[in-house]
Amino acid sequence: MEKERFIQLRDKYLSGTVDESERMLVEEYYRRLAEQEFVRLNAEEEERVGSKIWSNIYHKIQKDKAPIIKLRWHRTKILKFAAAVAACVLFIVFGLNWLFNEPVEKRNFVTISVDKGNAIRKIKLADGTLIWIKPNSAVTYPQSFAGSTREIELSGEALFEVFKDPARPFVVHCNFLDVKVLGTSFNIKDVKEVRTAEVAVLTGKVWVNSKAKDLINKGILLPFEKIVVNKHTGQSHKSDFTSSAGYYEGTEYNLNFVNAPLDSIINRISAKFNVVINLNNEDISQCKLSGDFTDQPLTKTIDIICQTIGAECTLSGTTLNIKGIKCK
Repeated sequence: MEKERFIQLRDKYLSGTVDESERMLVEEYYRRLAEQEFVRLNAEEEERVGSKIWSNIYHKIQKDKAPIIKLRWHRTKILKFAAAVAACVLFIVFGLNWLFNEPVEKRNFVTISVDKGNAIRKIKLADGTLIWIKPNSAVTYPQSFAGSTREIELSGEALFEVFKDPARPFVVHCNFLDVKVLGTSFNIKDVKEVRTAEVAVLTGKVWVNSKAKDLINKGILLPFEKIVVNKHTGQSHKSDFTSSAGYYEGTEYNLNFVNAPLDSIINRISAKFNVVINLNNEDISQCKLSGDFTDQPLTKTIDIICQTIGAECTLSGTTLNIKGIKCK
């Protein structure tokens, strides 16, 4: 492509100093360029296609010594046309770049929301993590996790019981906060319209990041610690709390039992993990147990209970069968 020649001609066109044949040459170039399949063009390919079009038009004019086509476009129209073509190219190129370069999981997100005034809703993620979504809140998550992190989005308030996986940190992105954990339980409250955001840790340890510049202790929270951040001033306040009941009220999170009968225990386990539990012998239903199974996976909870009462437990899918003769 005689690039210098074209640039000179284009500049003349924009300044309105071209003659009739030169005007038609530039307009024909852009018309043909617009007919190309821009879906396939990157910067290098656009240059190559443009070069080919220009060469064909230029040499045809030199050969025929006559206008290729009589166009009646005003200079303003060709500028608008060229701008529209450029916009289409950018839209398609960036759109395809997003489509093909984004991880597959990004295109398989699910959003669960709970309207104001409705009951808390529990969801279970593909990795086993449990989330209780509180009223006027929403959680967006992938149907399956891929890569080195497990990332979801929260708007509002939710209680999390994250399945432990040290190799893949769990990250919650909120309106103002980002919370990163390996496996723990915590409550986040980050309502868009509310002036403050809060993270409270029930078990384990979490890292909190925000737009605030003064997060104390580098944003690390331990059990029964919480941090409240003012979204407007950036100031944060870290403090202890003595009771976590307020955070899990209305959920099945708590599995702390003191001298409780087995049938009561299995009912609460069934509700929390959405499993059906069958006892083959009613005599063991009144076996008394004490223990805190909160923040423990289902399999570990079952193993401890069965060993304690001397029963045989078999988990098949979402059905648990407990076989025992008497209380141990």
